[in-house]
Formats: sequence, structure tokens, C-alpha cells
Amino acid sequence: MRKLTATLAALGVAGLGVLVPATSTQAAPTARAAAAANCDDNYEQARLGYMYAYRLSYCEKYLGSAKSWDENWGNSSRSFQGDDDNRATSLLHRGTSGDAVAFYRLKDYKGGAICLTKGQKYASSLKSDDVFSGNPSYTADNRISSHRWVAKEACKKFMD
Repeated sequence: MRKLTATLAALGVAGLGVLVPATSTQAAPTARAAAAANCDDNYEQARLGYMYAYRLSYCEKYLGSAKSWDENWGNSSRSFQGDDDNRATSLLHRGTSGDAVAFYRLKDYKGGAICLTKGQKYASSLKSDDVFSGNPSYTADNRISSHRWVAKEACKKFMD
């Protein structure tokens, strides 16, 4: 009788696996959570007083960092240089001065701005709704050419 009960229990568990299969949609949140954790880890390891930019989403492929302003990410001076211009896809704010970092579409702080505040910590992936202020609006993804520290009140547009 015990063998029959054990066999029926095993068949019941196996049948449950057929009725409730694991799907890729169930695995997706775990992958997103792991990717977002990368930004959390980078934030905890970031030097105080700096902002960071990354070439890929989820704070991957370090592009550069700055403790101060940079009016032209494409020139050969300051923290961001050469092909850093128009390459950022995720950003991190670990600053201590200023409430926000304003990122601009063009060099010399022109072309509209979008801000990342201390409270936001990071933008893990610049999306289609992360657009610069001004008209016409452009998405910030791969379009940042300068940045500076500003008071939060000076910002008109914030990253999601």
C-alpha cells in the first residue's frame, strides 16, 4: 500500500509540472532585476562627487566619469573626450555638489537639457521618453554632448 501511495504522489507532482510549465516570461523579470542590480552595484562602488556615463544599458561598458563640468564631450580636454560624444546610454549620479546633473544635446550646454537628480541615483537605460527640453525634442540616448552640475530647480526635464 505504501508503494502505491508513493507512486501516486510522484505521478501527481509530475502531472503538476505539465499543467504549470515554466515560461520565458517568468524568467524575464529575473534577468531585468539582475541587470538593474548592476547599476546598484556600480552606484555603491562609485566615488563620491562624481557622475558616470556608460555606453550600454544597465550601467555596462564604462564610458567615463567626471567630478566637474564638461562643455564638450568630443574634444580632447576634460573628462570626456573624442568618441565619448553621443555615446551614453546609461548614467549614474553619485555627486555631492549640486542637486542634479544637466546633460545637454549639444556642446557648450546647448540644444536642450535633461537632468538626473541625486535622489534618482541612475538612469539604467535612456528610453524614448527621456527627451531633452526644447523644441524639437530629441531622445537623450546616444545624444549627450556636454554636462554640468546644476540646482534641481534649474531643470525643466528629468529622466524617468
